[in-house]
Amino acid sequence: MTEITKAAEIVDEGVRTATDIAQFSETKKLTLNEAYAIQALSMQRRYARGEKRIGIKWVSPPAPRWCS
Repeated sequence: MTEITKAAEIVDEGVRTATDIAQFSETKKLTLNEAYAIQALSMQRRYARGEKRIGIKWVSPPAPRWCS
């Protein structure tokens, strides 16, 4: 099992059980490609369990103070 696969398993288990996981960046520096690979593998595991993607969450940053 590769480090990417193991990390995806950890992320998926955290989502499945609704529990916090430690930030990977505290123990290893990830490249952007590695982070996206972890996300993709984690999502594959969720889809394999029958979960469906029904939308995306879009969060806007707060407006600058000078806009109020």
